[in-house]
Amino acid sequence: MHAVRSAQRRAEAQLRYQAWLLDNVSDAIVVVDSAGVVTFWNRGAEAMFGVAQDAALGKRVLEAFGLQPDAPWAHTMEQLFRTAGAIEEVQLHFPGGKSRWVDARASVLHHEGGRPAGHMVVFRDVTERKTLTEKVQAAQSRLFEAARMAAIGELASSVAHQINNTFAVAEQAIHSMDGKDECGG
Repeated sequence: MHAVRSAQRRAEAQLRYQAWLLDNVSDAIVVVDSAGVVTFWNRGAEAMFGVAQDAALGKRVLEAFGLQPDAPWAHTMEQLFRTAGAIEEVQLHFPGGKSRWVDARASVLHHEGGRPAGHMVVFRDVTERKTLTEKVQAAQSRLFEAARMAAIGELASSVAHQINNTFAVAEQAIHSMDGKDECGG
């Protein structure tokens, strides 16, 4: 009997430790059961989505996220929680005007017998990366435009130089002919 209780305490301690680990991951981790009801919502999800764990647990996915079914990304979110897969750089808009760019990875969770038990989705906030990427692309575009304008300037300068040289030769020829007319005339 003592061995059974000891094994049970170790198993419970292991489960608490694993839950603690998941709760302390900075990415948002949301788990739903096969009915689409939220069964796990970590601190990362609280921070990312602005919804407290107790407000999300036991609710259907869209309700937990505070979304109406006709919200711009509601269908995407429902699909993500029904299938395994990934979504990269999707912009999520939240009530109050807040938005974030996220990458999301969904995994199907299985019972020991292999039947699907639900889904776990890990959301990573990539807003800063997306913003920096857009700034780099804008800077590259400006740099390309500046280089293009510099090349056009150099071409215009070269053409003007060639024209000036041609005019100088023509002017010299005219002066030379004027001099011959005066001397030979």
